[in-house]
Amino acid sequence: MRKLLFPVLAIATAMALVLSACGGGDDGDSSSTSPKATSAAPKVTAPPKVTGGPKRYDILRVSLSGTRDVFDPIKSGADIKNYLAPMYDSIIGNDLEGVPDTIHGLATSWTAAADNTSLTIKLRTNAKFHDGTPVTADDVKFTIERASSKDSVSSWAADYRASVKSVDVVDASTVRLNYAKPAPFFYFYLTRRDSAEPFVVSKAYVEKNGLDVQNTKPMGSGPYKFVEHVQGAHTLYDEVATHWMGRPNYNQVRIAVVAEDTTRVSLLKTKATDIIDSPRSESKSLKSAGLTVTASPITFYLELWVNRQWDTATAFSDVRVREALSIAVNRQELIDTLFSGAGQLPDYFPNTTVSIAYHGGAKIPYDPARARQLLQAAYPNGITVSLFSYGLGGISEGPQMMQAIAGYWEKVGVKTKIVSLEYQAMRAQMVNRDPNLANSVGWIRVAPLFLPHPGLNVLARSNGALALSQDPTLDKMIDDLSNELDLARYKTRTEEITRYIEKNHMRFPVADVQQLFASNPDKVRPDWKLGRYTSDLYLNGLFFNNT
Repeated sequence: MRKLLFPVLAIATAMALVLSACGGGDDGDSSSTSPKATSAAPKVTAPPKVTGGPKRYDILRVSLSGTRDVFDPIKSGADIKNYLAPMYDSIIGNDLEGVPDTIHGLATSWTAAADNTSLTIKLRTNAKFHDGTPVTADDVKFTIERASSKDSVSSWAADYRASVKSVDVVDASTVRLNYAKPAPFFYFYLTRRDSAEPFVVSKAYVEKNGLDVQNTKPMGSGPYKFVEHVQGAHTLYDEVATHWMGRPNYNQVRIAVVAEDTTRVSLLKTKATDIIDSPRSESKSLKSAGLTVTASPITFYLELWVNRQWDTATAFSDVRVREALSIAVNRQELIDTLFSGAGQLPDYFPNTTVSIAYHGGAKIPYDPARARQLLQAAYPNGITVSLFSYGLGGISEGPQMMQAIAGYWEKVGVKTKIVSLEYQAMRAQMVNRDPNLANSVGWIRVAPLFLPHPGLNVLARSNGALALSQDPTLDKMIDDLSNELDLARYKTRTEEITRYIEKNHMRFPVADVQQLFASNPDKVRPDWKLGRYTSDLYLNGLFFNNT
């Protein structure tokens, strides 16, 4: 058996670094959230008082700049969590700091094998799906196997497939994951912190009604059940009064799509909605109107997706073009204007502000003169680039950012077209390697991961679901990183990958910014915290008290 090089102490140190890199808790004390010195020790705390809140409400209305028409956890990326979370329970729970616990999920305990090649999970016995049937180990096994299957195009599907060898049902409330290799941190990907894959679905329900039922008539075991979805308009949920955590504080939850910033702001100011993702330019006026503005405690890494870099029929296959497009963008100006100074220069991919190899903002030059020279040398007759414009909940400035990018590129001789296209449509094209994505650019907020290999497997490896490039050298580097269990060497390998990506201009970082939301204090408690989650408002903090 291969010697395990990632000792227990290193694991505890790594997780402490996760929290310290995030800046600690909102109360300024991160020590209380540090995990125990084991790769899979659950955080056990006294059950919160979750019922009988001081006030009940008829409905919670949420208006976001963008949502998706996807309800199956394995059919999209983490961005669907904003509106899926009310309907589902995750396999393992986690607290606001992102630390796995025994309060917020279906697992009451989990135990790793000494060599980290398996994980045994005990499930609570009082959880039920919305059709009244109990949640069992068979359902958890089915959920994990779906996330690992060829049908899964979720954020961490590649890591699930690489990590999970098999899943055993020990008994009705016990399941065991068997790993293909030691995986001391994989249990984090069974929480909802970074992904939607752990949202548990009913094996019997899917097998009876067909593979697409989770998209058309989705069912979970969460505190709210699906009522209706009107494409491009809203999704409505009803409370589950008998949920295992207790009765939630709102009878209904309605999550609507309102793309225009001014319309969302007006709806909130007139209290026709209760939560919006807020443009930074409106923060002062919203606060003056007596509304609450809440920023995520972590920053999100915004980057441009320059598609199909491997395709020799596209301009993006030329490294000179990629360099030119990158240095033509004035990142500091974007931060100062579009994001009202509420952001910072990013590091190179895959280093978010919480990454093990983060070294602060990268010194990416702004050099339009050199950009013009490079483009003229590569394509004397010029190039035309399509920029996709869409919203992603929490970062409402996306469409304006693409307009600004188009302006920078026009100044150096690039012809641009702004194309309104839903992110989900572009994502599906990327998954299918659609040649129609030639010479097109989208944008995304990248999950803030301490250990970046799962993200690299999805976003940078040649066979990754959302790969922009196909590079055997980079593939080998990512494989070596994924198999590395020594923390110091893991950091060194990450730094080597960063330098390789930087040298070849494969990624286009723009800024590190916080997600920003505003809310009506008559319906949303002022101390609501967003938590250290990826693409997730953590509405559950409003559904139940003191959680």
